[in-house]
Amino acid sequence: MNRKGNGSIFGWPLSKVEGVAHLVTAFGALLGAVGVILAVVQYFAAQEAERASHTLSLIDIWETRHYRDDFVALRESAMAFMASVPEEEQREARENETARANLWAQMRRHVFSVEDAERRFDRVVSFFSRLGLCIEARLCSRETALLFFDDSVSGFVSFFGPEIEGRQDAMQSYGSGMMLLYGARQ
Repeated sequence: MNRKGNGSIFGWPLSKVEGVAHLVTAFGALLGAVGVILAVVQYFAAQEAERASHTLSLIDIWETRHYRDDFVALRESAMAFMASVPEEEQREARENETARANLWAQMRRHVFSVEDAERRFDRVVSFFSRLGLCIEARLCSRETALLFFDDSVSGFVSFFGPEIEGRQDAMQSYGSGMMLLYGARQ
């Protein structure tokens, strides 16, 4: 016996009720999918907000525990040396890789001849390493860290890269976190 079209609910034929039921089911499934997508987006946004908060805490440490002062003292010493170099030598260094390497080596010797430079250098490397490892572990925000420290890290590694590499020969992990931070720029 064929019952299709024979019954009704509240005066509606069963075929129309089934159509509405399918439409409501499809709409419910769509709302459920949108809800899941929004929950995932909210989860990742909350995770990034937590990472940014942790990064801001490290920025506070940079400023309040004198890491920034150490960085500035090293930078000023390097800049003072470079300002004392005659223009002719600077021009040659811009044009010749060997001359540039020699000039920068002289600059590093000058910087490290200043009292307390070794301690300052190690503190800055230690801070940048901590930040780089924090990013690598996904506890800190890469974007927030680079927004605040990109120029500082880039300049520091440019000036002191050979010194860092030399220290890595003696202690393999020296500055490894800082190099992760430097690499995060790409």
